[in-house]
Amino acid sequence: MQTFTRWAEEDAALAEAYARARENFVERIANEVMELSDVDVGETPDGRKDWAAVQKHKLQVDTRKWLLSKLAPKKYGEKIEISGDKESPLVHRIERVVVK
Repeated sequence: MQTFTRWAEEDAALAEAYARARENFVERIANEVMELSDVDVGETPDGRKDWAAVQKHKLQVDTRKWLLSKLAPKKYGEKIEISGDKESPLVHRIERVVVK
């Protein structure tokens, strides 16, 4: 991968093509999540819900969602909000530490 990275750093067209390919890959995975989510897993021969198939699909969806969160965190990552309490907002606490 180091060789390819060096080539991409030296060739703007290659870097752009690689970026587009990665975006397409991410969107393909997102589409797979939707397709897997919409699949009816069916029933066992005796008419009960096939829970093994349900768990398999859940694992497939969760794995792809995790991969999306790593490949495109701004679009598919967890949204994390950091805040302080009302009496001592986080900004004031940071300012006090920096000033010391």
